[in-house]
Amino acid sequence: MVVAAALATGCAEESNRNPTLLPIDDAVFKVNQSGTIEVRAGDPDQDQLTYDFVIDPAPVTQTAGTGGRPRLTEVSNELAIFTWTPGVAETGGERSKAFTVTFTVKDGRGGQASESIQLRVEDDGVSSGGGLRFGAPPGAGMAVDLGQTECVNDLPVLVKSEAYAAAQIELSVTPPPAARCGEPGAPNDCRAPSLYIDPGNPKLGYLNWCPTEAQLDLSLSHTVVFTARVKGSDQEISKRFTIRFKRTAGAGCAGEPPIIEHTEPGAFAGPLNYPIEATIRDDVGFKAPPVLAFTVDPGVEPAPTSPDTSGWQLVEFAPSEGDRWTAAVPNLNLPAGDSAQVYYVIIATDNDDPDSTRCDHTTESRTFRFTATGGAGGGSTYGLCAPCVADQQCGGPSDRCVNLRGEGFCGVSCENTDCGPGQLCLELESISDGTTSLQCMPQDLNCGQICADDAYEAGMGNDTAQAAAALELGRHEGLTLCDGDEDYFAVPVEAGQSITVRAVFADARGDLDLAMALPGDDDFAYQSLNGGVDVEQVTEPCVPQGGEAVVVVFPFEGAQNQYTLEVEAGPGQCDQMCQDDRYDDGDGNDSLDDATLYDAEDLPLTEEGLFICREDADFFGFEAQAGQIITAGIAFQHRDGDLDLRLYRVSDEAVVAESLSYRDA
Repeated sequence: MVVAAALATGCAEESNRNPTLLPIDDAVFKVNQSGTIEVRAGDPDQDQLTYDFVIDPAPVTQTAGTGGRPRLTEVSNELAIFTWTPGVAETGGERSKAFTVTFTVKDGRGGQASESIQLRVEDDGVSSGGGLRFGAPPGAGMAVDLGQTECVNDLPVLVKSEAYAAAQIELSVTPPPAARCGEPGAPNDCRAPSLYIDPGNPKLGYLNWCPTEAQLDLSLSHTVVFTARVKGSDQEISKRFTIRFKRTAGAGCAGEPPIIEHTEPGAFAGPLNYPIEATIRDDVGFKAPPVLAFTVDPGVEPAPTSPDTSGWQLVEFAPSEGDRWTAAVPNLNLPAGDSAQVYYVIIATDNDDPDSTRCDHTTESRTFRFTATGGAGGGSTYGLCAPCVADQQCGGPSDRCVNLRGEGFCGVSCENTDCGPGQLCLELESISDGTTSLQCMPQDLNCGQICADDAYEAGMGNDTAQAAAALELGRHEGLTLCDGDEDYFAVPVEAGQSITVRAVFADARGDLDLAMALPGDDDFAYQSLNGGVDVEQVTEPCVPQGGEAVVVVFPFEGAQNQYTLEVEAGPGQCDQMCQDDRYDDGDGNDSLDDATLYDAEDLPLTEEGLFICREDADFFGFEAQAGQIITAGIAFQHRDGDLDLRLYRVSDEAVVAESLSYRDA
């Protein structure tokens, strides 16, 4: 009996064959990004299999709510999926850390198979203090008063990182479009900014730039992009920094300067940013929004009028309602009870010169100030993805200001709750004290600081008219302009149709412009170049020739933004009568010889309710004496049709001045 039992057992063991594991490759997972590994197995006896794993060393993050706890989910008898979202703590502050993962499959009858792989966890600096972040320059920009200095001199650019030595960091600058010398958009008289890297500390650089007159004529506002990366890797962060130059309009320039009305707030307390409101208006309008230049506790009190604002930090105003504008000075993150004096001026430059900046008028307010005091501030805070400088600015007591690719944004705690749609619960590090906690963030970790190319850039791109992407009629969402790109689209249209194109975007995040060339035209004669608006639109009521209209969306001063393009085509308005105004009755005023004449004593005057029809022109005349300054203007809706203005000398019919801009005046 004993022998028989032994023999029976031996036969049973010999009849059970071990399961097998298919080979598994080594893998690399990223901090705060979900990684997966397929574990495939088979059993020659068709036994029911179970899967298990061991990680050595054991993970620090073991919170199931974050996805941080490693899991092995059995999908079928032959397949299990290993998933893990490593937290910041897994790398211990280092760039990466290696783990050994051993997978085991068992058949329940004593048979099993195992395989070990190396799993490396890397921290790409998305959220930890060990990643890259800019320590200088502070803020989003700076002011340069050309009446005081002609250059940006030795502006410090500093990268901070506890995980990487200075020798591992590469620091660079991308110039604004007007300073990309030799490229389209840059003038012949061009000078590029330079970034001098400190040889003893490659994390520190100094920006120097003396723009030429030609570059300043193109724009008084220029945005450079600082980039820092870890050598030999794709880890990088960037910081957009706007330099706003101020100069006086030339003599004899037409138009009136902007008007600024503001009452200083006196004092602010608490963790939020400091809102500054002002009424700012102009007879023509603004292409670039007004700005606020500020300095904190400068030591010497700035002059009450015309202070030297060179080097002061800069924030842009955003339109609120009518002529009201609002700017937010970043919170100083002062300890509770501590105070600081903030001095600021408001600067507005109009758009009187359609072709340059030489005749654009700039108004600068007197010097204002307010007192900022640290503290709780009554509990008002910001929500998810709001820019922040400290935990106290964000949500509830467990919400944190976290580092995402070098910039601070508010998270929402998910310690004991789930995140909303499109969000992940991640282990993130606080900007304030470096501690980690569980915070909800967008799945793509993008709070507006990352400009991702749209689908049209994924292939050959559509950055030129020759590479224009075919676009059907309708609404096209999720389009983006990044890194100074231009987006060209080809839209089919038939002769006799009308066509309307709108670009819809949030102007506060970056101003975009729109232009269109009809089939057969080389020039983009239809342009919408407004400032401070969220919609640019071009329209042609009667397309003369069928084919493809080419539409281009392009940035103002290197802006980056997401936008929606709306394209409409329908029955044309080719046969509709254009209503003549009172001066076109009878002989009309369609030529120099038939000009409507004004008496000298009637000037200056304003005429309203005038009309101009297709293939028509309206001529008006008056007497002028040598030495007089003549100012004439027209106002209209450019989106309904572009009008131009010329000033003729009757004696020889010579054009002595003209305005051929693409705007509403």
